[in-house]
Amino acid sequence: MALATDSLYTRIPDVPDEVLEQRASSEEHESLGQEHDDASQSLKHLYLVLPIAFFSSMGMSATSATTIFAYETLLCEDASNCQGEEKKKYAATIAFSVTIANICAILVLGILPFLPRRNPKTPLLFWLVCRSLSIGLLAVGVRQNSVLIALVGRVFEGFATDNILQLALNTVYVSAAQPSQVSRLFGVSLALYMLGQALSPSIAGAFSDFTMSFAFAIGIFALCTVYLQMLPQFKRPQEIKEFTGAESKQNIATRVAGAIARSLVEPLRTLLIDPLIWGPGMALFLFLAAISYIYPALMVFAAMRFGFTGKENGWIISTAATSSSVYLLLVHFVWPKLWPRLRQKEQNDDSEPNSAVAFGGNFWHAMASLSLLVVAIPIVGFTRRSWQLFPLVAVASMGLTAPSFIKSYAVDLAADAPRTLTALALAETCGALLSPILLGSAQNTLKEGLVFIVSSALVAGAMLLFALGASAARLLGRSPTGPDRLA
Repeated sequence: MALATDSLYTRIPDVPDEVLEQRASSEEHESLGQEHDDASQSLKHLYLVLPIAFFSSMGMSATSATTIFAYETLLCEDASNCQGEEKKKYAATIAFSVTIANICAILVLGILPFLPRRNPKTPLLFWLVCRSLSIGLLAVGVRQNSVLIALVGRVFEGFATDNILQLALNTVYVSAAQPSQVSRLFGVSLALYMLGQALSPSIAGAFSDFTMSFAFAIGIFALCTVYLQMLPQFKRPQEIKEFTGAESKQNIATRVAGAIARSLVEPLRTLLIDPLIWGPGMALFLFLAAISYIYPALMVFAAMRFGFTGKENGWIISTAATSSSVYLLLVHFVWPKLWPRLRQKEQNDDSEPNSAVAFGGNFWHAMASLSLLVVAIPIVGFTRRSWQLFPLVAVASMGLTAPSFIKSYAVDLAADAPRTLTALALAETCGALLSPILLGSAQNTLKEGLVFIVSSALVAGAMLLFALGASAARLLGRSPTGPDRLA
């Protein structure tokens, strides 16, 4: 019986400690390898979003000029020759519609948090739908001879400005695993957007009828929507509190109004009380105040001094957009290869995850871009020959890339990337609203060409505030770390 009992049990041989350690090490390497593969696959999916920046820009370019003609068709008996009271009514309607769009561009920042946020693609889908609706409603307004319908379209245009497009795209890009990847995605996306803008004169000239340009733009946005839906769902950067139906069942009107108010105040609160975001936020505010109206001011200057027409102004836009796009591509693809030391730092990033330095690569790229603007813009006012404008515009336009680097820098500092991007979008929108007031007044009251000196001074102020913000981040012990840092 004892033998039978002993046979029921089998002695498990002892496993040497060395073998156990090898197994644990092997399992750890397999886990790290799986994480690396997942991150690599996720990055490939994020790069698939980049074409949307280019095609969305194309869609916007197709309607930028024809939208004005659509309002002329709606308000004037002869769209090519508005007369007397028609001119006043047309000017007043355009001014009112732009004001509506600008107000809605701020209000939409309070609406975005209410969108389902389980998928970072949602804000981008929202933008595509709103931009399509803005064009469609304007077309319906012209067809029905209804100014009211056309103005409702301006509401949706305000919900889908270029700043909101960049915010929606960047909300997707911050899903990338490494700060260097986020920075590159920001930069390449802006480069593709600028490339779409560079095609603006060609696209506008391809349509003799504004309704055809509207149909083309809506078709582009529809294809982008389908394409985006076909892409895999992206990882959320962190948990984001959502406004859900369960929260709104009691006192729905009061709760919704209060939630919208809080959503509007939250980005402003982030800008004001977060010392890490204060510098980048104020820099973007002054930058947009300096730049948003500078190209309309440049076109007015070129028309008055050199007799430029719409054709030559189109060349200015193409030169500016192409220069910005090429500069961004050089920074993100050529520059790292020319600087082996930077590549070495990128490769050694994982070995020094806690290293902190005062100023990262994004900081220096932003400062270089801003410096180009500070130097080149004032010289425009001293040009005496028309050809001199184009090289100056090409150099100055490299500075238009600064927001990409400033946002990358801020996201690298931030604990909550989506909230930071929303706060920075608010700063950009407010700066853009201020720009026509500052620069338009300067152009009307100051001597010809001095408006460019005013713009340069604002950019210099942005540089100063950005540098002060970086110094504050260093004192607080929160400087950019990761692949973009410099020794």
